[in-house]
This record gives sequence, structure tokens and C-alpha cells, in this order.
Amino acid sequence: MYLIALSMVGCLAVAIGLQTGRTEGLLQWPRWLALLGFQAIALVVVIELWRAAQFQQGHAVSMVDGWHLLLVHAMGGVASLIAFARFVWDERGVVHPSTVRIGTGVVGSGMAAYLLFVAVDHALFYHSDRAHSGTVSTRWLRELDPDLELDCSDATLLVARTNADAVQWRCPTGWVVGGLTATPIAPWPEYKSGESARLGQVLRRGLRDAR
Repeated sequence: MYLIALSMVGCLAVAIGLQTGRTEGLLQWPRWLALLGFQAIALVVVIELWRAAQFQQGHAVSMVDGWHLLLVHAMGGVASLIAFARFVWDERGVVHPSTVRIGTGVVGSGMAAYLLFVAVDHALFYHSDRAHSGTVSTRWLRELDPDLELDCSDATLLVARTNADAVQWRCPTGWVVGGLTATPIAPWPEYKSGESARLGQVLRRGLRDAR
């Protein structure tokens, strides 16, 4: 769903530009803001694809915090949402409003709102305790405790509040943004989630033994 939404925002942003073909249309900010919003989010994806390619080629890749990617992602979502919403708003009072323009704006607003929601959902998951949040290998967890019940087939588990009695976790089931950062984004609804006290015990034991 995430890649579909991102692709649609990009296509609709281009459509806005094509629909404002008048000379004065070059001065209308919504189409430029929509393109800027899409480019901001696309930049996040491109950067991570490049980092992944570097990693696959054997180059060292630092596990950065990842919050700068989240900020750019959120700003892109806000910019796109404002642009598409304004595109619809400009049709008010028009004697013969364009169905195509309204449809472009409504669908674009919905997709941009979803991309913004992804950023907010991610921030709320990690923001509860950033100092004790990150990722962990599911293989390492199962080596620590073979009996650990964890409904996750992905190699990486996103965890938050690791110092609490019950650890919050998310298991990606689709595309992951920022997979080589300390706080990767698993876009809603492409993840499983839950809380586990047993997971917290295993994590703390594993970290204690590693010291």
C-alpha cells in the first residue's frame, strides 16, 4: 500500500502540473508544492535504496538514527496534503468545476494524508522511549530463547520501551523505509504488532550477557 500511495502522489503531482497549462498557472504554488512534497518522500526512499546497494556491495554503512528521514517524510506528506487540498479548494465557486481537477485533488489528498499518517504512526511508536527503542534480529532472539513465541517471519523486529515490563514490537510484513537506520519505518498496515513481557525478559538477558 505504501509504494502504491507514493506512486499515486507522484503521478497526481505531475497531473496537477499538466492541468495548470495557462501562463499564469506557472505562478500557482499548489502544483509546485505537490511536486516538492512527493520529491521529499521519494528522496527518503532513494537514499535508503542507495545505502542498501552500498551495503550489498560490501561497503560500510553507518546505522544512523533515522529521525531525519522521518522529518523529511513528514514534511513531504504535509506539503502534498496542503497542495492537493488547495487544488480542490480552488474549484469552489466555479460555474462549471472540473471533475478531473476535483478528483485529482481528492485522491491526492487521501494518499498524502496516508503518507503523513505513516510518519505520525511511526513517531508515536518510537517516541514513547527513544533511548530504549530500535531494532533486533529475530534470529538472535530465537537463539536466546528457542521457546519464545513470536509471530514474526521477518529478519528484523522493531521494538520500543525495551526497559519496560512489556516490550512493544512490530514485525514488518512489507516494504520497510530506512531499513539500515536504527529506527526503520514499517508503514501501516504492513506490519504485525503486539506487546510481550517474555520478549522484554529475553532482550534484557541478552543485552546483559553481551556486556
